Amino acid sequence: MFCFIFSTVRGRQLVKIETVNSSSILVRLNAENQRQENFKGVKITWSPSKPSPGASKPEDTVTVFVPSNQSTFVITGLLPFEHYTVAVAEVFGTSSSQWETVVSVSEAVTDPRPSPPPTEVTLKSTSIGSSSTLVVNWNAPQTSSGPPIEGYVVSVCPHTDGTSTTACRTFNTSASSSHVEVSGLRSFAEYDIEVKAYVTINGRVVTGDVTRTVVSTNAPPLPPIEGAAVRKSLEGGSVRLSWKRPDQVQGLDVVYVLVLAEKASGMIVSRTEVNVTETSFEGLVSSVDYVVSITICLVSESRRQCGNATDVTFKAIDTGEQASEGHPHFEYHGMIESSLIIATLRHF
Repeated sequence: MFCFIFSTVRGRQLVKIETVNSSSILVRLNAENQRQENFKGVKITWSPSKPSPGASKPEDTVTVFVPSNQSTFVITGLLPFEHYTVAVAEVFGTSSSQWETVVSVSEAVTDPRPSPPPTEVTLKSTSIGSSSTLVVNWNAPQTSSGPPIEGYVVSVCPHTDGTSTTACRTFNTSASSSHVEVSGLRSFAEYDIEVKAYVTINGRVVTGDVTRTVVSTNAPPLPPIEGAAVRKSLEGGSVRLSWKRPDQVQGLDVVYVLVLAEKASGMIVSRTEVNVTETSFEGLVSSVDYVVSITICLVSESRRQCGNATDVTFKAIDTGEQASEGHPHFEYHGMIESSLIIATLRHF
């Protein structure tokens, strides 16, 4: 709240008037008043300072009595963005008489009615690696009364349960600027966006109604696992595979989907997901050719996005035998500009 005006007598502050919102004004009384001899309370009177023609009537002037044990009073039911004259008189009395002393006559302005929310909010994100840039655009709200909009407040917060705003970022723009660009966001993540207009009344910022939306930043381009860098170790009826995490997804949450199948028949033997860069398969049949499909997927609380698969092939060996190949045969299948790319690398 903003302190609009106060009144003092002989260095003693008697009354402070504060605008609360578009329909209320707070009158704050000095507690020292209660210690004055024969002090009974205060009489507060208010009315529109500059009523519109035909809008104000004599009964618009209202007077209330506030007892001596009460230090505040809230005037309610006022009109938005209206000037009001507020008079405060101290009331004293004895058993035989009563008298009043006017200690304050001041003017306060209620806040304007909150402006409507901005419309047609659009969001576009661009991601490179783990970092994303978000552009927020909107249209100005349609207002028919009150002061002109001075600018906008835009808040960008990680999408949570709404109990914490410590990680929020806030941006202010002028009335002529209806967009902000927010860099340094996390790729493939959800953010809560709020946009609202504001005006300044007597040095105090008054915000309008809010437009809220949730945006998901884009995923960066997902490269396939480098098949040439996949290592395998065969021992009896088992195989152990390891690979390198792509640099493009460092700092992001990923899982690897692995599908083991017999190469000749295509029959799927096993399907699993891991969040580490190694896995093993056991119980393989000797001399059978197998293929393992490795797919990297970005994951969040609400989404999953996967890249293209890399296929690694090998032949199971007899129990008791052991073999290790740093770079097994692999095949990468992907779509680039609608053209099928098949790369095959064999080591003998």
